[in-house]
Amino acid sequence: MPELVGQCIYCGQGLRGVSKGEHVVPKALGTTVAIRKVCNDCNSNELSRLDNELVSASPLHIAAREVLDINGNNIWDYNAQLDLAVEGRLVKNPRAVVQWPQIILDDGQSVFCYDIEEVSQVGLKVFYEAFHKQLLAAVESVRRNERRPKLRWRSIPNLPRRGRFPPRVFTRHKCDDLRDGISFECRYHGSINQQDILSRLEKWQVDLNNTDEMVMEGVIDPEEATSYQPRWILRALVKIGINLLAYVMGDDFRQAAFSDAIQFVLNDTGEGPSLSECGFMHKEITETLACPQGAHKFRLQYDNNWALDCSFFGGIVGATVSFPGCGWGDICHIEVVAPLGSSVWEVRKSQVLIPRRPQVTERLEDMLKTTTIIKNSQVRRRVTMRRKAN
Repeated sequence: MPELVGQCIYCGQGLRGVSKGEHVVPKALGTTVAIRKVCNDCNSNELSRLDNELVSASPLHIAAREVLDINGNNIWDYNAQLDLAVEGRLVKNPRAVVQWPQIILDDGQSVFCYDIEEVSQVGLKVFYEAFHKQLLAAVESVRRNERRPKLRWRSIPNLPRRGRFPPRVFTRHKCDDLRDGISFECRYHGSINQQDILSRLEKWQVDLNNTDEMVMEGVIDPEEATSYQPRWILRALVKIGINLLAYVMGDDFRQAAFSDAIQFVLNDTGEGPSLSECGFMHKEITETLACPQGAHKFRLQYDNNWALDCSFFGGIVGATVSFPGCGWGDICHIEVVAPLGSSVWEVRKSQVLIPRRPQVTERLEDMLKTTTIIKNSQVRRRVTMRRKAN
């Protein structure tokens, strides 16, 4: 058995080898630096879920889509013939909407949606059989009450501006990437009967010899939505703060010194940071961080607790959060500049605190520096009930 090479900074279990490092800042935000101080279980499960919420559901994904050569994940296409809003993603060349593979459960019928061009590259039969196989596996994982089922339920609080929105089940994978173990998502508005949906999915089949394919051209001006859980965003930001401190402190980092913050990240325990003081910053406050173009900038300060101020993508959008932890000798001010795509980060440490005046906002126009990227974009906060421990 391999020797222990340290402890996971989150769960504390011994590390006998790390197959992949935990990115200090989520990889999807264009960063490359990783720390090998996080076990594979933490990295692949809860921490990955928090990263996904931050980079795919929050306003950050709007900025990331514009700066990085990536596709948007939270786009609704529109089919005028059926008056349906459809799950899609944005592609840039040409600028259009491409549908994710999905089934829309519409008034007793199941409408199978996919991108005809992508399907033609793999063949309809191959695509359908792969989609059907993975869909049934996802349904079975729910039936077996697996700890992390491959089909997840997500309610959206507000309907798209265009089109009806019946429940739909889709996967964020392209037609040539329908491999074993992929996950599906059921998005819906209002109340649903989950057992009825599972039964309909189990019975769903397509006659490949008699298909009425729904082919939709991408719309020029798609609607983009950010619908996020604010508490998850704070957990994701605290995780970035912990990762940054572990990266900068090196061997001086002690898990026990951040136990409360770590439990908040992993298990959502404790009161957590205040939503009125932490979250996405007003753009005027973000500008004070003076983030260089083509980089992210992070400022960590310690004054009884740690405070993290973030400026992403050269100051397009910023965020702030505070969390408990112990200080680091005389160092109370740390600044990190992380150029996109570079492993060379600039780290500055100081014994001087800089006065902070965090101001958070929920309005995209007050949050995003560039007004051109918020056209037809909306932000919504999903409020979830948490069960308190007895």
